[in-house]
Amino acid sequence: MLALALAAAACVAGSPAMLDGVTILRYGLLNGSPAALITGTIDFRDGCVFIDANGEGQVVIWPSSTTLQHAGEEVVVVAQGLTLHDRDVVKLGGGQYSDVQFVRGLTGSIPDVCLADLYWLASSVEIGVLEPGT
Repeated sequence: MLALALAAAACVAGSPAMLDGVTILRYGLLNGSPAALITGTIDFRDGCVFIDANGEGQVVIWPSSTTLQHAGEEVVVVAQGLTLHDRDVVKLGGGQYSDVQFVRGLTGSIPDVCLADLYWLASSVEIGVLEPGT
């Protein structure tokens, strides 16, 4: 039901962005978003940006204003005023999705490098700290 509500709330699909072989998915305008929270490690894996949490990787769907930029020789994600490097720990507000067609509706398209079983729609981004044992 939530997925249907968000699909109806998506006004404009987003678009992927790529820089030097790294791809991010971005959603368009939303009138609402899920309110779950995940803490994990940013992982530039196989050409796409994931969040790894609890032994599980999920492709991140970033807000539309998110960009990929160079920081010296490194590619970084710039989201909501934060510069995120590969292996940084972050807290992402949002929600998890597994329906690829629904994700395509949010992102416009999904490049092959970002096809996955799980996706995390990031509605908020913060620097995180992993708790011991995670």
